[in-house]
Amino acid sequence: MGKLYQFGLYILILFIGLFLKIVIPAPIPPAVYGMIILYLFLSLKIVKTKDIEPVTTRLLDIMPFLFVPAGVAMINEIGRLRGKILLILVTIFITTFLILFVTGHVVQLVQKLVSKKEITDEIKEGDVIND
Repeated sequence: MGKLYQFGLYILILFIGLFLKIVIPAPIPPAVYGMIILYLFLSLKIVKTKDIEPVTTRLLDIMPFLFVPAGVAMINEIGRLRGKILLILVTIFITTFLILFVTGHVVQLVQKLVSKKEITDEIKEGDVIND
């Protein structure tokens, strides 16, 4: 499939996301609606992974470059942030700690559940010998 068609598919999905943003007045960016639509299309096999893989790979390759405008916008708004630097740093520190804490506990919980399931499966199969 041609790259122009693949890129056009992405643009179509983004336009659907933009339309949903207009129709559904929720504080969700159109790109998020587009990602949800793309996920649904891929899950329902309306769009096949192989049909969009080359363009997806290229977009991922240039993704750091796509953050440049956001960085420039942050620099342009530095005046607004001057009095709030400490608040921003404290917020970053607290949220980073919370993310690490919650992620660690979720991983431990998943490991325990997987371990219990493996033990239960072994008991059902008769692999465990009672002493």
